[in-house]
Amino acid sequence: MAHTAVQEEELACAFSQCIRKLRHEAGISQERLALEAGLDRSHMGRLEGGKNSPTLETLYKLFPPLGISFTQFAAEFEGCLRKCRRRTRKPEA
Repeated sequence: MAHTAVQEEELACAFSQCIRKLRHEAGISQERLALEAGLDRSHMGRLEGGKNSPTLETLYKLFPPLGISFTQFAAEFEGCLRKCRRRTRKPEA
């Protein structure tokens, strides 16, 4: 069970980092991204803060304002996930 919790933490970390990085690269605010994606700004804040997990529908709403495809997002997400895994992995005793 502990292993699953770590995986969820890693996924939340990766999504949070990834979406923030892509938003900054697109040069748009969190509020503007939420507006253009048709999401509530507070929900966008929770997504970017790693508090909520996105649905596939939400992901696809985010891609056009960010100017990316699912494939581009997946590649970026993999890089963020590797970084988060290094951070969250605890040394084995």
